[in-house]
Amino acid sequence: MTTKTVEYGRLCNQIIRNIITSEVCKKHNLKAEYASNERIKRLGIELFSGDNEYSKEEILCDKKFNEILNKKELKCRINPNKHFFQGIEKAKYLYSYFRRTEVMNSIKNNNPFKDRYNNNNDCFIHIRLGDLGNPPTPICYKGNVKYYKFIEYVINNLEIGKIFIGTDSANHKELLRIVNMIKGKGKEVEVNREKDEVKNIQFGSTCKHIVLTNGSYGAITGYLGYNSKVYIRKGNDWKWDYNNLPKVYESNDIMASERPDLHGIEEFIRLI
Repeated sequence: MTTKTVEYGRLCNQIIRNIITSEVCKKHNLKAEYASNERIKRLGIELFSGDNEYSKEEILCDKKFNEILNKKELKCRINPNKHFFQGIEKAKYLYSYFRRTEVMNSIKNNNPFKDRYNNNNDCFIHIRLGDLGNPPTPICYKGNVKYYKFIEYVINNLEIGKIFIGTDSANHKELLRIVNMIKGKGKEVEVNREKDEVKNIQFGSTCKHIVLTNGSYGAITGYLGYNSKVYIRKGNDWKWDYNNLPKVYESNDIMASERPDLHGIEEFIRLI
């Protein structure tokens, strides 16, 4: 029987799960079928399928990834479908994966907006509100200041051109408040109402500046921002304290940073 992934979670959850699965399948020559494979191919991400099929199955999860990947021999198919692979070690692995020359070249060459690389001063802001907008979601922030001060701080400290907002909640009252704040600063802003997630990621990843809030969508956009400066909030977990001005940092290699004053890997993975 074939290793198969399912449509569990949103597209970028599936991208992460499928890449992790593909890496194991490539190592052990497993035949595989991937959920959302056609959409993922549009990004330039090629997922591996080999020859070996087995009736026996083994669960692939965060804790077992390295063990299964590094086995000398694997005589079973794998089942990754209840797991999201969002621990620190997977973040490091994904960062390295997206920086492989062949992967990076494929992604950039398949981007219909590739002429924008190093050719704009735009800012892409990812704002996730839909499933985080109301209590009792554990990672909701109190009040209506979820992203406002963080984004305001970034905009005040960047020399940027046009601002593009990618969101799943174009009519959310908090988004409208953020848009009005940006316009009030004399900035040109456009809310991306495009329903095609792939195109949104491709466009966003070409902007010179990428501002991330949270979610796997933001994480993937950040990974693919090869020529971008990526901004995230430094120093706190989900319970961001907006009574104090948030601190941000920028890095072209946001996930590669090992500097203790940046907390790059730890902070970035919290956004997934």
